[in-house]
Amino acid sequence: MRILVLGGAGTIGSEVAENLVKYPDVDEVILGDILIDKAEKLASKMKKAKALKVDVTDRPSLIAQMQKADVVVGCVGPYYKFGVPIVKAAVEAGVNFVDIMDDPLPSKEVLEDKALFDEAKRKNISVVIGLGSTPGLSNVLARYGASKLDEVENIDVSWIFTTAAGVASEAVTAHMFNVTSGKVLTYENGNWKEVVPMLDGKEVQDFLELGNVEVYHVGHPEPVTIPRYIKAKNVTCKAGMVPGEVVEIYRMLNKLQLVQLEPINVKGLKVSPRDFIMARFASLPMDVAMELFKFDAAEPLFEMRVAVSGKKGKNPTKYVYKFSDVGHEFATAISAVIGAIMLGRGQVKAKGVFAPEGCIDPEIFLKEIKESGVTIQESYQTSKEL
Repeated sequence: MRILVLGGAGTIGSEVAENLVKYPDVDEVILGDILIDKAEKLASKMKKAKALKVDVTDRPSLIAQMQKADVVVGCVGPYYKFGVPIVKAAVEAGVNFVDIMDDPLPSKEVLEDKALFDEAKRKNISVVIGLGSTPGLSNVLARYGASKLDEVENIDVSWIFTTAAGVASEAVTAHMFNVTSGKVLTYENGNWKEVVPMLDGKEVQDFLELGNVEVYHVGHPEPVTIPRYIKAKNVTCKAGMVPGEVVEIYRMLNKLQLVQLEPINVKGLKVSPRDFIMARFASLPMDVAMELFKFDAAEPLFEMRVAVSGKKGKNPTKYVYKFSDVGHEFATAISAVIGAIMLGRGQVKAKGVFAPEGCIDPEIFLKEIKESGVTIQESYQTSKEL
């Protein structure tokens, strides 16, 4: 199979490409990126890989390049800007597609576009959005846990990371500003509800390595997508940081509306507060950033937890899945890789546009995840009358 990786020169895109070339049934991997020099340098170090200059804002050219591939993997962010246009281009191109979209609003827009779904189905293609670590692996684990229950009540996704695990990177900073700005959606008592990120929904959850950590609602796709495919009363996605006091930075920036995208007038100039804050953070001296974000407070670590509870027969039952790594990059990349491989092998039977829990066979996916070296711990709790 021939696979085009959009954003192939980026951190996640290059990791996707490096892992795709390891599969015997992959004939060629194309690193498609606007940064062609960087893409060529990366491709030269991989077998079965080549670089191609791709401008995702040039729609006719993008569609033409997509049509030359069997599967396209989308790793171009931010997804609030590029997510929807690239998905629509893939459907127009008539090509199987998977991305790592981590923004709830474009996810909602894509999944509620019936015409887009119908066109993809008519063209006999599968489009899977948000197949990274969270969202992605988290959604598949939610489906897997739900399949073991007769009745699902709660699906709770949570993730945490130490500030040393990536807060200094531009991509992580942009994502954190996005998921902690304004109000975000959660799913409560069978309805979507707006909450304040990094403030509402505070609770302490137990993680594999870091133990008990405070988490709060964040703006992520899981509460937006999962209720469309799994009947549950409540679906949440919460996040936290170690050390916990760093949460206050994001909370304050949101309260002051300094991470909003909408431009404001500054002496006659239209300036996005988020663009300004991003630029200011990027220009901070390292010692200031180190002190502000407490980079040296803990070793790099990313952890995820998915809890699915309900009933098995008449008995209250809960499945909890936990994952831990030094960062989210590998789990994000390998999830997209497995999605692409499953698409290329014809293992995604549903045709149309879906979130992972709507079309990915969890048994196949989790078998591949295990073989990739990712370890997920499953625990099981139940109670019954004597």
